[in-house]
Amino acid sequence: MKTLLYGSCFLLIIGFLGACKETITPLPNDTAVRTGILPNGLTYYIRKNAEPRQQAYLMLVNKVGSLVETDDQRGLAHFTEHMAFKGTKHFPKNSLVDALQKMGVRFGADLNAYTAFDQTVYKLDIPVKDSAALNSGLMILHDWAGGVEMEAASIDAERGVILEEKRQRKGAGERISEKTLPILLNNARHAARLPIGTEDVLTTFNHDMLRKFYKDWYRPDLQAIVVVGEFDLDEMERKIKQRFADLVKPADAKPLPDYPVTLNGRKTFNVVRDEEVKTVSFQLYCKNKITPLKTDKDFRSGIAIQLFNEMLSNRIQQLHRQSKPPFLQASAGIGSITEGLAGPTVQISFLPGGIERGYTALMTELQRVREYGFTDDELKLAKTAMGEAQNQRFNQREKISSVAYASQYANAFIQKTPFPSEEYTNKLIREQLEQLQLSEINKLIESFFDTPDQDLIILAPSDTQEAVPTEADLKAWAAKVEKNQNRKI
Repeated sequence: MKTLLYGSCFLLIIGFLGACKETITPLPNDTAVRTGILPNGLTYYIRKNAEPRQQAYLMLVNKVGSLVETDDQRGLAHFTEHMAFKGTKHFPKNSLVDALQKMGVRFGADLNAYTAFDQTVYKLDIPVKDSAALNSGLMILHDWAGGVEMEAASIDAERGVILEEKRQRKGAGERISEKTLPILLNNARHAARLPIGTEDVLTTFNHDMLRKFYKDWYRPDLQAIVVVGEFDLDEMERKIKQRFADLVKPADAKPLPDYPVTLNGRKTFNVVRDEEVKTVSFQLYCKNKITPLKTDKDFRSGIAIQLFNEMLSNRIQQLHRQSKPPFLQASAGIGSITEGLAGPTVQISFLPGGIERGYTALMTELQRVREYGFTDDELKLAKTAMGEAQNQRFNQREKISSVAYASQYANAFIQKTPFPSEEYTNKLIREQLEQLQLSEINKLIESFFDTPDQDLIILAPSDTQEAVPTEADLKAWAAKVEKNQNRKI
């Protein structure tokens, strides 16, 4: 379901609304999930689930990440995450990890956290053979939400840990990302707010600055508690209301700023080189805004996109299975690109001396789909494959893990999206697989050609002896492909 729901995010970016049925029905929340908002603003999601048995999966979701950092705070969102494991109000210093280990919780496997641009999430998987363990787990979440100690000695000790983490990340992937991310994000704030931060800030920031970041942004109106597992639902709701009621939103709370990635209607051409890159590759990103999945029309669009992607992938695999394939690897489809952006993408890894051949082969296939569309047989096969996958998922719905459910509700909190039940989702998929017509799906190919925002990136070795194509070369090859395709009509 995650794939189906995530793929459905692209309705409005591709102009698919006109093909959908006229009435728009909001997706309903799963009634098996108990939700609510405490008077202090904290949101909670609770679900009883016995997979795995006698376990509970707990999450503290903070709707804040590195984007809210000021210039002299870069890296402090991630640093705050680290400090949550270095001592809290009820679990000072190392007693937190010690208490969890005594409960059978493994650090890293069952106890973890991450920081992103717009969220910081803490995860805790604990055994619930008795109420004491569950009570301790809720107390830990409570302390992470509002009771992290931030002792000076612990802060200074953690600087080296995070600097080493930053050092270990340095490599080809990091170097390439530093060059390509500003391009894909249209130089949005995200490019200057990577969660790992800057060495200068991590080395020199004042202790009180970290404490201020925590005080400003860790507050109940920006937080959610997610608990999924084997327990009594009513009792769990009572415990959450009691345990988290004392968290206070500051009277002078800062408004949460919005830093969207804006589109500029431009097409860019870029060559990025790196010493560890071995082959020349082509990457095309056609960028549109992601529209969160909220209605049946959004869902319908997502299913159409998945069917389209399946059929296009099969076409490309046929090229790759030739006795002398035109490229090392290639892919094309509609999907997520980066923060807040999605749309058609094309990627080709070229054979040595085969750049024009590889580019021409894939672009010819895209033009063929544009001119002739897919066949009824191709759509039938794609629908059958999706239907069988959905059958398997629905038949195994009683085995969906607490982790999967909790992650879905955490995403719903961050994105402000609904969370429909497996039964409702299954019904909707069945209906749309019956209703979707080939003519509707074929229209999606136009988004590869008419999207105003496009970034074309050529990734190449630093010392390659092979001539890297210019923008003029690619335009000439594309024109030739279109001309040759028109001759066949």
